Amino acid sequence: MTNSWSSDPPAYVVGQTVNVFYDPANPNKVKIDGFVELWLTALIFTILTIPAAVVALLFLLLIPFTIRRVWPNSRTVQPPPIPHL
Repeated sequence: MTNSWSSDPPAYVVGQTVNVFYDPANPNKVKIDGFVELWLTALIFTILTIPAAVVALLFLLLIPFTIRRVWPNSRTVQPPPIPHL
């Protein structure tokens, strides 16, 4: 089995016993029971997503305040009437 992650020094030595998870329907699909193999990818994507989510949330929260500040009478302005043909 070849691992998708590598490290220096190696996490495991040849012949070392490790716990593995495998799909009984596809025994070639194997993962080593370890933090790096199971959680590192999810952790990296979570860390990269948090700043984007914070920026999006701030953007959504600040839009109403910005509209009221730039156009203070924006709530009283009515859209122009639609002409009837």
